[in-house]
Formats: sequence, C-alpha cells, structure tokens
Amino acid sequence: MKDDCGVALFIDHYNILDGCNNVGIPGYTYDVLVEVASKAGQMVLGRVYLVTDRSSAGMLHKFFEFGIEPVYAPEYKTGDDEKRKSLADPMMVCDIMQTLYERLFIKTFVIVSGDKDFIPLIRKIAEHGKRAIVIGVEGSTSYPLIKECDRLHFDFLNYSDIHRNP
Repeated sequence: MKDDCGVALFIDHYNILDGCNNVGIPGYTYDVLVEVASKAGQMVLGRVYLVTDRSSAGMLHKFFEFGIEPVYAPEYKTGDDEKRKSLADPMMVCDIMQTLYERLFIKTFVIVSGDKDFIPLIRKIAEHGKRAIVIGVEGSTSYPLIKECDRLHFDFLNYSDIHRNP
C-alpha cells in the first residue's frame, strides 16, 4: 500500500546481521530494505545503528548510497567476561520516539530488528495512528515481537523471505 506519506527506516545492523548469519544468509543488502520502505511511501529518513570500527568503516559509504545515515552506537563490556553490549536498541528507541513526536508527516516506521525490546515502541506507534513495518529474520526474531505485530495488524516481514524473493 504505497502512499505519499513519509517513511522512516531504522536498522539495528548487528541484530539483523546476526540473524542472517544464523540462517545461512551471508549478510543483508540495503537495497532490499530501502525497496520495502519505498513501497510504503517516500522514504525521508533512514538510519542504521552500528559500531564504527575498522571492519564496518568500509561499508559506511554504502549506507549513504541508499539514503541511510550511519549512527554510532557504542559498545561496552557487560561484566568481567569479554561479552559486549551495544547501545543500538535504546538509541533507536529514542530516535524513533523523537521522530514520532516531531515529524508528524512520517506515517510509516520501518524497524529492522528481531528484538522484543521494541514491543512497547510499536505499541506507541499504534497509539499515534501510525503504521509500523517490522523486518526480522525467520528463526531469530523474537516470537513475542511477531505476535505483537499480528495483534496490532502491523506488517511483519521475514528478511530471509524478502531477500530471496524481492
């Protein structure tokens, strides 16, 4: 359902990348995500949240080619072990909420992540009468997130499906 309303695309880079790797897809392509967003209306905002290190620095120009702004999401250690946690999720939530309240012309929010942490956020989007499209990876997306999309009649798309059948 394409209309002339604004669309905002928010990508949790490492979540979707890990999900793709878990099901045997060697990464994701930005053009597919932009295509999904563009089918919903005019994409006026695109952001991808990632840690900028030497391994990701080479791809930053690719995001700009597709109209997506890279956003630095710092990582920190979670304890004595070497496990690290990114601030991507809370940064995405803050940016999406700010967009929801300040850019009223944006009617559709495309959230690329499989984290159940986004359930309160998509409920807030629904409260404001806006549309949400959640893109996750089959087999690694939180089941409660999928059910919430069904409950609110939002679109949930499996990246593995749209990747193979654009």
